[in-house]
Amino acid sequence: MASVEVEGLKELIATIKRFPIDALRVTDETVKDAAITIETKAKPLVRVRTGLLRGSIRWRKIGIASYQVGSDISYAGFQEYGTRKMTAQPYLRPPKTEIEETLQKTLRKRLERVLISG
Repeated sequence: MASVEVEGLKELIATIKRFPIDALRVTDETVKDAAITIETKAKPLVRVRTGLLRGSIRWRKIGIASYQVGSDISYAGFQEYGTRKMTAQPYLRPPKTEIEETLQKTLRKRLERVLISG
């Protein structure tokens, strides 16, 4: 499966495990929202011949506050990263980069609300 995973989540999860269960829930929801946004923004970026790749892009939960966005189509990685004979046509990395810039701020704000109210 060609996929994109947000870096630094393992360290964040380890830190958050010390917080109340609400903080863990908020973190999971925030990361899930990011995965859904990456999927939504990736689909229009896919070059379409048959629509198979675009239709196969999905997010899935792989752990606590850990989600994967990608496709099981055999040529998905070739499209994303290119080959010797084909230039890359990234569709996952651009939205991932965009989301990473706001994910930490969003998560910080949501966690502050939980910790202040809890």
